[in-house]
Amino acid sequence: MQVFKGPITGESLTGKAGIYPWESPPELMKVEDNLDFYLNKIREDEAKDDIFMMFEIGVPVDVVVDTMTTAMVMEGIHTIDVAILLNPMLEEYLKAIADAANIKYVSSFKDLSKGSIAKEERENARLNKLLNAQLNGISAEKILQDGGLALVEDVAEKLDSSSNDIELEANTKQKELPIRKGIMGKVE
Repeated sequence: MQVFKGPITGESLTGKAGIYPWESPPELMKVEDNLDFYLNKIREDEAKDDIFMMFEIGVPVDVVVDTMTTAMVMEGIHTIDVAILLNPMLEEYLKAIADAANIKYVSSFKDLSKGSIAKEERENARLNKLLNAQLNGISAEKILQDGGLALVEDVAEKLDSSSNDIELEANTKQKELPIRKGIMGKVE
């Protein structure tokens, strides 16, 4: 049994340089050449379809671009510096072609984490509820009043029950605490 078969710490620093593509000089040096490279790749129908599919399932544009440029750095096409310079241009290009194709997209991971998609879905659900109510002969004002009233009552009920629980916990914790004298003092 060989338990310690893995590499020794620091062994990768003593190996032969240039084994990996990113350790060699990049294939394309200028930002303009790299931009042409990406635009030609993106214009291919198969690549464009894959990118649009990622947008449709909710992958943010900046994540798609970061993934593309990082993969090309690993393949030795360009350096990470060039990737950082290319990312904003590629993001704008992808947004433009997505807009032209009427594809919805999330611009950045920050937008996704803020919940812009969830907000949009809630707004769509609210509008659908109002539309169905109108179609069924119920006024939109009645639906909004009832929904708002139910929400306020629900929140008030939860606040009352949670404040009672907090008061009970506070009272029981104060009674349970032993009295100590000093850091290492005995409990009386």
